[in-house]
Amino acid sequence: MQAAGEDVSVTCLVEPSEEMNVGTQVDGTLEEVLVGRGDVVSRGQLLARLNSGVEAAAVEYQAAKTQFAARRYARNEDLQKQQLVSTNDLDEMGTELRMSNST
Repeated sequence: MQAAGEDVSVTCLVEPSEEMNVGTQVDGTLEEVLVGRGDVVSRGQLLARLNSGVEAAAVEYQAAKTQFAARRYARNEDLQKQQLVSTNDLDEMGTELRMSNST
C-alpha cells in the first residue's frame, strides 16, 4: 500500500490490435519509407519504395542486347541470301533474337 503523497512510477506498454508482416517479390534495399510506426494503413496503400537502380540497369541492358540481336540478324539475313552465311548460323542468330525478346 502506498502512503499519501508518495510518487508512483507506472510504465505502460501499448500493444497493437493487429500485427502484419509485409514483403516484396524481389530482394532489395529501401529507398523510401512512406509510413511511420503506428500509422493506420489501408489495403493497397504504398508503404515503401525499393531502390530500383539495379533493376533499371538490367532492363536497359536487356533492351540493348535485343536491339543488337535484331541488327545482327538483319545484316546476316542479307548475307545468307548471298550464301555467305550458313542457314544454321542464321537460325542460331534468330533463336538468340527470340530468346532475348522473351526475357
